[in-house]
Amino acid sequence: MLIIRSLVLVIRHFFAGSIYLSSALPIREFQRATEVNFVPQFIFYPMLFTWFILLFPDKRSLFTKIMHYILFVSIMVWFIYFTAKYSDIYKFLGGTEFSRLANGYVRNFLQFAGCHLYISWFFKKEIVAEE
Repeated sequence: MLIIRSLVLVIRHFFAGSIYLSSALPIREFQRATEVNFVPQFIFYPMLFTWFILLFPDKRSLFTKIMHYILFVSIMVWFIYFTAKYSDIYKFLGGTEFSRLANGYVRNFLQFAGCHLYISWFFKKEIVAEE
């Protein structure tokens, strides 16, 4: 029963959004310059994940792959942390600084790993049997 409750909590957390982070969107960061919505979700996050996939060391050691994950997840977590701390774009809703960072690392690692698995599956080369 405890395992089921834990799974439900994790699923609810990922599909309902973070319980520690609130987003005040839409944000117009350059109101007079562009007059369009310019938010990290549409430029920074996709760009970071694209670089993660393009620079992924497929034929390198496991240590190099783990360091690659740690580097890109850290960039994402610290970007969110500093954006929340020094601007009004994000607001932390609760928890200690450690729990927010730990939550960010776990959540972003799972997102990067899941998306990397999907990209790897989508672009894999299938061997078609010839008749």
